[in-house]
Order: sequence, then C-alpha cells, then structure tokens
Amino acid sequence: MNEGAAGSGRTAQPRSIPPAEPVFEEMIPGLRRLADAYRVNTAEVDAEILELFVAEIRRVVTALQQAVVARDWAGIRWGAHSLQGMGGTIGAPELSVVGVEMSSAAKREDAARCTSLLGGLQEWMRRMEPAETGGAIG
Repeated sequence: MNEGAAGSGRTAQPRSIPPAEPVFEEMIPGLRRLADAYRVNTAEVDAEILELFVAEIRRVVTALQQAVVARDWAGIRWGAHSLQGMGGTIGAPELSVVGVEMSSAAKREDAARCTSLLGGLQEWMRRMEPAETGGAIG
C-alpha cells in the first residue's frame, strides 16, 4: 500500500505494471497466445490493490529465489502456482504463463529452467522499481 497516501486523505496515484512479455518472449515460445487464456478486464484494479499486488509479487519472487537455490521443488511449485493466479488477476497474464512454465520445470526437477525463469522474474521486478530508480512504477 502507498504509505504516503494511506491515511493522509490523498488518493494514491495509479501505478502501471510493466509488461512481462519483453522479458519472457524468448524463453517461452507462443507467450502472447498462451497469456491470452489468463487475460482479464482490469479496469476495476485501483492503486491500493495494485500496491498490494506489488508487495505480494515481491514476496513470492523472494520465496522462489530461495526455493530455486535450495532446489526445493515443492516450494518452487507453490511460488509458481501463486504467480499463475496473480498474473491474470492483476493484468499481467504473462506472469501466469511463467508460473505454469516454472511449475512444469519444478515437476521435472529442471533446475536450469527454473533458474532461467527466475532470472526473468528478477529482471521484470527491476522494471517495477519506482520511476526515480529507472523502473516503470513510481
């Protein structure tokens, strides 16, 4: 949640989620077509919900990083499932596809694929940093 806006009487400024497609399009063939299955109308997503999403996605990516390093396949599948659900809900359906891909890789115990997808997630997260640090959200 935007701490500065909460309780101050000011309305939180809307954020935008940077597209994940540029990060993952080479990793996942047919990403755009696959993402269409998760695309929803996000017109009702307000700034506060988006802030909550950003905090939750950071938590999930951190948990995934720990799980990938530990080769905790169940932990990777949990994080991947979380991504799958959150992506479409918030208007980033490519993340849902990344979740499916990562879950499949974890089931195969494919550490290289999990590491590659995690790298893409980390790159996407860097793009979500506040605008003053070079990211898309601020």
